[in-house]
Amino acid sequence: MLLEICASARRRWARQMTKMVNQVTAFGIGLKGGGDVVTMSREAATAAWHRSDEERAFWLAHRQEYLKRYPDQFVAVKDSVVVATGTNLGELLAELKKRGLKPTDVWVRHFNAHPSSTFF
Repeated sequence: MLLEICASARRRWARQMTKMVNQVTAFGIGLKGGGDVVTMSREAATAAWHRSDEERAFWLAHRQEYLKRYPDQFVAVKDSVVVATGTNLGELLAELKKRGLKPTDVWVRHFNAHPSSTFF
């Protein structure tokens, strides 16, 4: 019974996260309806892969510091500088918009102070 409840909660969470990611993506690159397909060249894909590696290394290097400084918050970083924070994505997006930034201009992470409570 407990496993079924956990699985159900995970599915609900995954649906909510997918919906939020789609909204952020549509907001950031101006898609309407989310049905458009974006393609890129091999060079662009390789560059995106390298930027992804840089982003992963940045978050790994700053994880402990940001977890202490911004517990249970979303953090947006541009050029290695925190440019906005928010307790939810809507708040973060509003702050970015106020600063003239789009979600595609920044790296975003959530720092969960209580990871074990994510699904329960």
